[in-house]
Amino acid sequence: LKYVLIPLFVAGLILLIAPAIITGSSERIFKYSEEFIPPAPFAFILQNSSLEVPENQDLNLEITLSGELIPSVVYLVNNGNKLSLVRKGPREFSYHFKNLKQSFDFKLQGDQYFSKTYEVSVVPNPTISNFKINLKYPDYLGLKNKTLENQGDINIPEGTKIAWEIRASSADE
Repeated sequence: LKYVLIPLFVAGLILLIAPAIITGSSERIFKYSEEFIPPAPFAFILQNSSLEVPENQDLNLEITLSGELIPSVVYLVNNGNKLSLVRKGPREFSYHFKNLKQSFDFKLQGDQYFSKTYEVSVVPNPTISNFKINLKYPDYLGLKNKTLENQGDINIPEGTKIAWEIRASSADE
């Protein structure tokens, strides 16, 4: 019993003083699906308020680094491809994405350190595919009612009732 109490006392003392020594390594085993990033001497700070972009639009990614040691080159890593960011200042970097079509994930790399995974979300851009203009003329004109398709500018008599039928893609309302 005396041989068991001494290691238990030491383990209990370690748990009280510095619990991370025992629980820190086991946390990675229990949270196996989470991404654990080794601590870097600097931090990647994303300046963009949102990474959501309409389809076929551009995105200018703005990154600031904070910390003691700042790498001279920062890369954007996407599907195994490394793209160099443009240095705009001592701690500022940027990258310009053109004409985005689909969502994707990326990480930032400076020296051998990586950031967490970020996701650029490309949302469909609503477009009008077809529209009709239904014209109901006043009875006193004696004109037949008409339907015009995809007309831009129209001249109509006063008192005509107009109903628009608009068909759009990637739109809820």
